[in-house]
Amino acid sequence: MRLSQLQAEAVWLILVETCGASQHEDDTECFVRYAQDNPQEFRFQGNLGFGGKLYFGTVLRVACYQEDETPERKRMVDHAKIERKKSIKRISWPKISDSLKA
Repeated sequence: MRLSQLQAEAVWLILVETCGASQHEDDTECFVRYAQDNPQEFRFQGNLGFGGKLYFGTVLRVACYQEDETPERKRMVDHAKIERKKSIKRISWPKISDSLKA
């Protein structure tokens, strides 16, 4: 699923606020560029550790390595999912059929 610049910036903000992704400008720009290309997965690490990733598919999914999962990290992943659902109401997201055409 390719994202527009606005969508990518909104997703990165969710990752920063919910999962401790880097707030460094270079990391933000790198993610935004990657998300607009042909993204598969993006390792952002943050508070989810080395395995903290965002998976691009028909739905965006945040995860960490199963062996590194703790109750606190699971709450972060769940919170990121809730914030993603809230952002759908504020931002025009591509339909699944549109992302499959790309």
